[in-house]
Amino acid sequence: SNRGLFFSQHPDYGFHRSLDAFWDILMKRWLFAVLVLLVLTGCKKAESQASTAARPASVTLHVYALQSFRSSGLEGVIIPEFEKKHNCEVKITLFADRDSLAAAIKSAPEAVDVALGIDNGLAAEHDLLPCFKTHQADELPTLNRECLSDASYRLIPYAYSYVALLYNSRILDDAPQSFGEMQDARHFRQIALLNPRSSAWGTAFMHYVIALFGEEGYEHLLGALRKNIFRSYDAPEEALNAVQNGECSMMFAMFSTAAWIKEIAPAENKLRMQVLKEGSYLYTENIGTLTTSSRQQLALEFTKYVLGDSAQKMLLYKSGLLPANNKVMLPQHYSNLPLSVYTHNERLSRESIREHHLSWLESWERLFSFM
Repeated sequence: SNRGLFFSQHPDYGFHRSLDAFWDILMKRWLFAVLVLLVLTGCKKAESQASTAARPASVTLHVYALQSFRSSGLEGVIIPEFEKKHNCEVKITLFADRDSLAAAIKSAPEAVDVALGIDNGLAAEHDLLPCFKTHQADELPTLNRECLSDASYRLIPYAYSYVALLYNSRILDDAPQSFGEMQDARHFRQIALLNPRSSAWGTAFMHYVIALFGEEGYEHLLGALRKNIFRSYDAPEEALNAVQNGECSMMFAMFSTAAWIKEIAPAENKLRMQVLKEGSYLYTENIGTLTTSSRQQLALEFTKYVLGDSAQKMLLYKSGLLPANNKVMLPQHYSNLPLSVYTHNERLSRESIREHHLSWLESWERLFSFM
């Protein structure tokens, strides 16, 4: 047509024709790219669905622990990482006190796979060792054998420390170095005491004294210390606050406590530690797999994880106890701790603790229930 002839003779006709060809090629390539992308997406989706179908269903590991496992922050830093690593769910059942935890383990062992937070005193008081399966030493290669009290590895320590005297150096610049010196009148109403019925540290102190002086000597020593007791506390945090605030000057705690507080609060430098001349007593917190567990391999993996570097470092900062993994380096403020501590645990058998524990508590309450 004349119109077509006009455009074909127009000076810009060649340019427009080239531009049309360019856009035609570009659109074809874009459509090709979209098709390729859809195909690849479909493949990946199918591949993902096949992978999900092939993955075994997530299992649940049932764990018993004390309330402090959550309140200390340990649960939040340990459990999610383990769940992710092992494609499982960890269901935690918490108990407000030690005796409730022990009772649950013995009354319904089939409901739980793993229990943790069991101190060595509690294990002896309630004869808990038979509830847990044995392990081999080579399953736990990093475990510090010095804190192990059970050769069959039924309850495995993941944290430990030693009973020692913790004191406020701004109030007391010359701390007692023996139980004899602690009876001195200059320490009148200066000792914060932990109740062994409610506190694991209190139980460790009670067993420490009985191991040193025997059952009769234990009552005699408590009677001699009575005038110097400021108050009896149910929880270590309460007694520690009293010492830090200057309400009293000392308490029996763990020998790593002062270093731990200094590490997490560098400005706090008034607390000191003294291991008494008579020696000390080993305190451990343990984990164990129930013999009735149907998930014993996963339970072993959880135990290994709790003993691993990552969890042990978190435990050190959250609890103030020493890591049972002997490859974990201690922070700077722990450098002043004694390299070795003489302990008296071997003087007090598990059988004796189980048989006499209630009578020892009665003696304690008879002397200090008014506080």
